[in-house]
Amino acid sequence: MNYKVKYIEGVAYMMAVLFFYAAISKMVELDIFFKQLAKSPLMPFNMEEKAGTAVLIVEFLVVYFVYKKEFKKTLILSFVLMMFFSLYIGYLMYFSYYIPCSCGGILGNMSWNVHLIFNSVLTVIVAIAYLVSQ
Repeated sequence: MNYKVKYIEGVAYMMAVLFFYAAISKMVELDIFFKQLAKSPLMPFNMEEKAGTAVLIVEFLVVYFVYKKEFKKTLILSFVLMMFFSLYIGYLMYFSYYIPCSCGGILGNMSWNVHLIFNSVLTVIVAIAYLVSQ
């Protein structure tokens, strides 16, 4: 196995672990997750449960794709999620008075600046892995 394949698979597994952890952390405190989503200035009225459920499904889908060894799909979905979460955090940081935290576990304890940097770095790592996979 060459380094290119190891990098691609390593990044895919890393993202699956991250999203599995994030999804489980949200599910453990599902009511709090939905309540925080409801406080988001970008959340349409009464859509927090549908939006939250969709986020959980997509996070678990990343795990499923790794399980099925669909590494390109894992990378694409991870990239889309990380871009979405990064843009969302950036928007809230710069344009919102209140920033609801719907992240679970350790991620929820990060400052918003650290969280944005963390997400941005992971987004770049995933993008590189996808480009290498071409």
